[in-house]
Amino acid sequence: KRGLPYVSILFTSGFMILVILLLNTEELAKTASLMKIILFFLVILSLIVMRKGKFLSYRPRFKAPFFPWMYILTLPLYAFLIFEMGVIPILITFFLFFIAIIWYFLYARRKTTRKSAIIHVLEDLTGIKTSPPTLEKELRKIVVEMDNLPDDKIFNAIHDGIFLDLPYSTDMEEFLTRVAIELRKKIKDLDFISLRKELYRVFRENEVFSGFLFSFLEIPYKDVFEIVGIRCRRGFKFLKEKDIIGIIMVLSSKENKEIAMCATAELLAIVKDEKFIYRWSMAKDTEELKSIIIFSEKRGRSCIVY
Repeated sequence: KRGLPYVSILFTSGFMILVILLLNTEELAKTASLMKIILFFLVILSLIVMRKGKFLSYRPRFKAPFFPWMYILTLPLYAFLIFEMGVIPILITFFLFFIAIIWYFLYARRKTTRKSAIIHVLEDLTGIKTSPPTLEKELRKIVVEMDNLPDDKIFNAIHDGIFLDLPYSTDMEEFLTRVAIELRKKIKDLDFISLRKELYRVFRENEVFSGFLFSFLEIPYKDVFEIVGIRCRRGFKFLKEKDIIGIIMVLSSKENKEIAMCATAELLAIVKDEKFIYRWSMAKDTEELKSIIIFSEKRGRSCIVY
């Protein structure tokens, strides 16, 4: 009732007592040391994977020197120490790993959608996408918390916003339908037809800044603040300007108009940066498009509304 995980506490306590009773002090110390060595081994392996993964949201405060050769050379040394620990500690450790794997498949797997970093690296090497880009999203949240970056309503609108990456050229009809469908998933009681008409009107009065088409739309719904970003690699058929590389839309209800104007000012400042335009063009997926905006040097300078 009070949220106390008594089952986990009792199970862990009982398991620890059982291990202490069954193992002598020397074997117990060796097993603990072996697990620590395996932990160091995996940390080094993780460092190599994260550095080679080229994640936009991976922004370490300290970069390890002599990377990667010094760390690659330490891996066989750790492997040697693992085998020097003896048969019993190795068997105990593998038994615990086996139990952990069974627990993962029986319980934890269905409760998480996390994506392995090494899968991201393999996708990068092969060019084949096997799962949604969830890792970039997880890293982005961690970096924002660690680096004290602006975590306001504008950040949340970008982080959870509708971003599309269209690999083919699209016309106005298809584009408006696609955007309206995505918005309908987030806004309750959305009038699909009237929204398409309003979007069509807005795009006829568009403004282009640094290769981006910007549009602001106030809609008659309560508590709405959405940021929509679209990249079309082969251009937008319905636009006269052929050098448009992206469309950014800010939609808000009347009570969120101040936040929406702040967001528009920030986004205008961001897209004027030449580095941003290059990064936007080179981004791998929609989560990277969001990260490029969030981690821009111009983020948070215009205004912050909590």
